[in-house]
Amino acid sequence: KMSKKELERIQNEFVGKSREPEHEKKVPTHEVTAEFIKEKKSIKEIARVRDLTPETVIAHIEKLVADESRVDMRYLRREMPPSQFIKIEKAIKEVLKKEKEVRLTPIKNIVGPNVSFLNIRLARAILGYGPKEDNK
Repeated sequence: KMSKKELERIQNEFVGKSREPEHEKKVPTHEVTAEFIKEKKSIKEIARVRDLTPETVIAHIEKLVADESRVDMRYLRREMPPSQFIKIEKAIKEVLKKEKEVRLTPIKNIVGPNVSFLNIRLARAILGYGPKEDNK
């Protein structure tokens, strides 16, 4: 667990590093999330410390993927059972045979009701596919 003081210290340090002289530049919230990912924090932990929902944290992860961030997020695979990750990965490959983009519903139709949309979004991001892959 991270104390509020530790969080504040990390955020202030991060903000301090990214400041431009003269005028303050606000750090995009998904980049603050990226700092926690670099520290290999769990999605629940990031959500709790930053007072966000897991859905918002995953939206930040998707944004990092869309921005072609170099943050290593492979450790996040352990956020779901390995069998689900493999199932989603296979479904994505199946979808890509027919479509240019990796949309959630076609994947969900393949993996079935026991895999959440949240896990599909996370696996898709870990595998490097953003929500709008075809808009690049």
